[in-house]
Amino acid sequence: MTIANTTSNAHSLVRTNFVARQALLSFFTLAIIITWLLALPSLLFEMPFKSFQTAGAYGPLVAALIVSAAMGGNELKSLFSRMTNLRLGLGWYLLPIFGNVLLYLLVTGLSGAPPCASAAVCDLTAGGPQWRERPRAR
Repeated sequence: MTIANTTSNAHSLVRTNFVARQALLSFFTLAIIITWLLALPSLLFEMPFKSFQTAGAYGPLVAALIVSAAMGGNELKSLFSRMTNLRLGLGWYLLPIFGNVLLYLLVTGLSGAPPCASAAVCDLTAGGPQWRERPRAR
């Protein structure tokens, strides 16, 4: 039992920084802060939110990289190896990426309605899309 106590004492001495000691708390705190900092310009300056929302989606990934790097050792390498470990076929990874686009095209094609390319073509008021003809050039 003295070997286990010696190992645990040496292991606790190595982890002296807060991020390494409180990894889960640090991850969630950093993820929330990074995500909000990336979304804040759109809220404060009334800028389009979509681009900031897309950038904010990477907040948890950046937080995981920071916490893994702060923990030292092979944690960062272990994180990358777990992220790139493909357990399913490539098709199952491509389905979520392109599935929404394919489903949209399938529904649009089966309904016979033209896709909403711009606000001038598709009016989204009054309880759903109201299709109308494009203005004709004179």
